[in-house]
Amino acid sequence: MTEVMGVRPGPRAAGRARRSVVVALAAACAAVAGWAAVDGDTDPGTVVQLGLAAANMAGRVLTPPPGGGTGGRRPCLCSGHGNDDTAGGGVAMGTERRIEYRPAEPGDRAQIEAIDDAFTTDTVYEVVADGHAFVLRPTAVDPPLVKTFPADDGDGEDLLAPGRHVEVAVADGTVCGFVAAGVEEWNRRLVVHEIAVAPGHRGQGIGGALLRRALAHGRRHGARTAWLEVTNVNVPAIRAYQRLGFALCGLDTTHYRGTPSEGETALFMSKPLDTTIDI
Repeated sequence: MTEVMGVRPGPRAAGRARRSVVVALAAACAAVAGWAAVDGDTDPGTVVQLGLAAANMAGRVLTPPPGGGTGGRRPCLCSGHGNDDTAGGGVAMGTERRIEYRPAEPGDRAQIEAIDDAFTTDTVYEVVADGHAFVLRPTAVDPPLVKTFPADDGDGEDLLAPGRHVEVAVADGTVCGFVAAGVEEWNRRLVVHEIAVAPGHRGQGIGGALLRRALAHGRRHGARTAWLEVTNVNVPAIRAYQRLGFALCGLDTTHYRGTPSEGETALFMSKPLDTTIDI
């Protein structure tokens, strides 16, 4: 429940009855804010503003809780960052579940491999060759495309092999997401090999949190660039990477030839790490 702090009494002559009504209203607002933090139906920020207005009517000043009075509606990691894509330390408080981030352990392997990384999209990027250039053209698909990755559609390496840095997101004791990355020493590049979030946990900032933790690992080990590969049909992931500062740096129209993903184009995206600080 949202904590209402700093209530300052007004003039005694204002009337005990009116003050009692306002206190009750402020308490009700705090209760609603607490419910909003659970079910997300009401904006707690609006509730706090309502409490402020009510308090001012009685000549009182109601100070919102630290952090803007959001009542914890947006997930917040223990590092003190206040957005749901932050990858600081330890634990994220979401609207419905508690998310823990930690390095992967050998016992996590089965749960990591069981994560469903399929996705659905109503838009893909059509890659068009135009003379000496390529153009990515957003193209609607109807019905929406459902993409399922084959179990062997990878580089054949062990996910938890030495040199790989793997972190997991855990909800209620179950691994619900992971990221695997590694630093290439010769060009000081962090390669994001794989990242996935279970369908029931998407849209909560878990993917962004995992990716930022991988970027932090790269910086600690001297990486100057982060790099990843994504198929042109995975528009949801491409847009998420762009929001995190990644930009297109290349493509390969033949990368998936002879595989179940034949016909798709590999897009390469990168992000500088030597001059960028993620918060």
